[in-house]
Amino acid sequence: MLESPRLWAIPKMPITDRMGRVSVEATHMFLDRSGHHPVNVDVCPIWHRQAVELPCRLAKASNRWRKFHLQYFNSPLSKAEVAALAPLTQSRWERLVEVDFWISDAANWAGSILDFTNAPLLHTVSLTVPANFILPPILWAQIAHLNLAHPSPLTCLDILRSCENIVSAQLSTLQWSDNDRDDLPSQFALTTKLEHLTDLELTMRVSTSEGPHLQPFLRSICAQSLTKLKLSLSIHLDLPISQLSPALESFLLHSPKLEHLSLDNCTSPHDLPDLLRHTPLLTSLKLVLEGTDSETTREFMLSLTRTGNLIPKLRSLELLDVSPDPVTVGFPYVEFAEMVESRLGTLKDVVVEDQLGPRTMFHPSWFLEFKHRVFREGLHLCFLL
Repeated sequence: MLESPRLWAIPKMPITDRMGRVSVEATHMFLDRSGHHPVNVDVCPIWHRQAVELPCRLAKASNRWRKFHLQYFNSPLSKAEVAALAPLTQSRWERLVEVDFWISDAANWAGSILDFTNAPLLHTVSLTVPANFILPPILWAQIAHLNLAHPSPLTCLDILRSCENIVSAQLSTLQWSDNDRDDLPSQFALTTKLEHLTDLELTMRVSTSEGPHLQPFLRSICAQSLTKLKLSLSIHLDLPISQLSPALESFLLHSPKLEHLSLDNCTSPHDLPDLLRHTPLLTSLKLVLEGTDSETTREFMLSLTRTGNLIPKLRSLELLDVSPDPVTVGFPYVEFAEMVESRLGTLKDVVVEDQLGPRTMFHPSWFLEFKHRVFREGLHLCFLL
């Protein structure tokens, strides 16, 4: 069995000992005995001050690499460490299908080190990189799965629009700066059709109440095959931010197949009924509604109760950070119970949780009996307020 070349190609290379130190001899042995089988390369120093190492013979065998992971977040890459990757400059990536880079500081990174335009099988790219990282050339049109964390929203949007065959995309970035706003796509600019996109996640850290955040992304693309959408705004201020609902409503109108929707601090419950009218196939809904007043939450519960044609296929509902202060006075228990009972035919899972504040056990006296009743009807209710 040990004579099988395929067996020797299974471990990630370079080979390391229990302390994470690269063994050049062991790497060469596994490389030689694995024949022509593809190998997965993981360059990831695990200790502080541990340097990036890439055995020369492994670098020269880049035509056999199937997955290439480079993770370095201890300190800025030194010039010597960048030089260690220099043998990859003229690489032929004949079998490469996945690239995953996580670099915290690329001060000495040279843009000419890597070129993936000659990687015909590459379909998955994951990049968590700083602004000073020079992105390697990639044929974005062939990428099917993208995970990109980059501080420039313009860079993220440009790459997304270039991925014409994208199936799933996760983007994390910062809010548009004053310098970026001159390059913002016009509100009336042509949208890019991403016909194969089924799963989209957009996360943005918002630092000012002025200017756009996720609107340019929603205005710039059209995803008619989308089934899963997650939008998240990380807001580090108490000031109001510009409304997302108009752009989101237009986007949802052109995404008729949506089944899963997650909105984190992206809209008010007051706007949700109008948005949800465009999602008749929705089966799961997750909402983070930090800072919502009790009356707005009550109106939202009523809209889900009295509007029979609003998301009729809903099976899973998750409401986070919806509890006003104090919970015992402000949370709309009655409207919540009516909403749940009106959907017992299809609703199977409900989660209500306050992630921000202390929990209370002082619920209305009838609420415990209500929880038992819906449990007997087959509903899993997790109520943590």
